[in-house]
Amino acid sequence: MKVPITEEQIRALAYRLWEEAGCPEGGDEQFWHQARKQLETSSDASQTADETDDKGTTDLPRTSSDERT
Repeated sequence: MKVPITEEQIRALAYRLWEEAGCPEGGDEQFWHQARKQLETSSDASQTADETDDKGTTDLPRTSSDERT
């Protein structure tokens, strides 16, 4: 299941990237797009890792009988 990336996550990462770059004047859109792209890439990678087990096979969806109470 893909979890949507929030504006707050993008803002926080963009600010961190801006600080790491030495707090340059302007370039806010560049940092915003860079942050969004990084988050999307890491989200896609973690989703792929979550969907596969140690043998590299895809996990089957859980059924209600699989859930523990």
